Amino acid sequence: MFQRVQIKLSLVCCAITALLALAIVLCCLGISEKNMYGQEEALFCLNANTVSYELHTKNPVSIQWYMRNVDAGEDLLYLKVDGVPSTLSEVALTEPERRLAEEVGEYIIKQGIAPITGNFTAEKEYFEYGGEGSKFLVLYGAVSEQQPCVTYLYLYSLKPFWQNVKMQRIGFFAVWLFSIPLVYLFSYGFTSHALQPVAQNHEKQKEFIAFASHELRSPLAVLKTGLSMLEHKPNSGKRERIFSLMGNEMSRMERLIQDLLSLT
Repeated sequence: MFQRVQIKLSLVCCAITALLALAIVLCCLGISEKNMYGQEEALFCLNANTVSYELHTKNPVSIQWYMRNVDAGEDLLYLKVDGVPSTLSEVALTEPERRLAEEVGEYIIKQGIAPITGNFTAEKEYFEYGGEGSKFLVLYGAVSEQQPCVTYLYLYSLKPFWQNVKMQRIGFFAVWLFSIPLVYLFSYGFTSHALQPVAQNHEKQKEFIAFASHELRSPLAVLKTGLSMLEHKPNSGKRERIFSLMGNEMSRMERLIQDLLSLT
């Protein structure tokens, strides 16, 4: 009986502890992801500021500089000269990359987003585009103080960030799953220690009941024997002795029952 109770209590304790641990893990994961995203934003702002500054100071843009920015991992730099895609962008970018840049351009027109015309300085002069796993931080600007007018899109890929987030989530979840058996073992040991006094009291109670049963059985045996003798030998000379023994045993039983009631 106590084994089943111990298992049930261990499961309840383990479930509650696991839920609390999951809540803590989710909080820590949220804080960690927020910090990671802040670092990505800081790196994007640094790169975007470099791109904006050099586009405003370098005229014309060298192919070496452009290729260095295009080859920077998943990032993308798309230039237009008087509304026409530049030769550099047409040659250096792949068809999917050019299509992505055109989609962002359509999104900018639909949302009515105005390009920044000076150096990139403000924190919210950029916007996010795309969904989770393929999201970009986008800087849309224009170099209008020179002719011809150059507009540019700098897309900073958040794909590595989401990959790191995914790996971190898997790691946190794996640690949480691994902790559940350990929590159950701890809960099982804790409930075993907590139930030990109850089990001991239960054993003492069984011993007491067995002892009380034995004490009640002895007077009943005397009464039963006395009644049997009186039934078979009603005129026996031991009647007085038998009645005396039966009376004593009945008094003893009465005291024992009274003691049991007092204990109850």
